[in-house]
Amino acid sequence: MPFNIKNFFTKLSPDHKQVKSHISISGLPIKAKNILIIFPIKKDFFRVASYAYRNLPYDKNNIEFHYMINSNYLDFFSIRKGFIHEIIFNDKLKIENKNKLVEDLNNENFDIIIDLNIDYEASIDSF
Repeated sequence: MPFNIKNFFTKLSPDHKQVKSHISISGLPIKAKNILIIFPIKKDFFRVASYAYRNLPYDKNNIEFHYMINSNYLDFFSIRKGFIHEIIFNDKLKIENKNKLVEDLNNENFDIIIDLNIDYEASIDSF
């Protein structure tokens, strides 16, 4: 089996399962038009990430930003441009609105997906 980043982190998880995905990096430059940014699940990391990403190129009319954000932190997040996809967690840190999120995100064709979580988060692995 070839080295795969998701499989590497999945092996460290107590809920180990095989994930088949391929990461392909082309030498050709692309002009990203549809970008998904997955903000950290943990509050301290979320605050740092939201501060660091406050200066995205919002003046570019041809770029559409989508943000996956823990619903508990929506009050701390202000966007100038883009769409928020709210992640609702229950008391056991399981995603309650997973089916709706998957349905909404499958309707988009993302050029780039950026996961800002520091640690491997099994709860958002299927995205």
